[in-house]
Amino acid sequence: MQSYYNEQGSEVFLKTRNIPAPVLDSWSDDGKLWFEKSRSSLESLLEQSGSAISSSASVELSQDAAEAEQLYEKVKGEIPEEGQAFFENLKIAFEKS
Repeated sequence: MQSYYNEQGSEVFLKTRNIPAPVLDSWSDDGKLWFEKSRSSLESLLEQSGSAISSSASVELSQDAAEAEQLYEKVKGEIPEEGQAFFENLKIAFEKS
């Protein structure tokens, strides 16, 4: 999309957001599963561009997000504070996208 807008005479700026991954060494297996599922869903979302997300991809991403949130509810009491912050940032990223 950047090349299209450049051809139209518009400057394109890429906004990035860094969500640091927490250290998982002390996490439970369910906590690690939640993190990996969430990270994978976020990566899938970021590979799409806003208008290019197909309806099937949108449904799949919504299901992934719902599954990750359900798993988070199960393990949130055992996830360290940095994992809680990751989850909040993840929710914001999904909501904005």
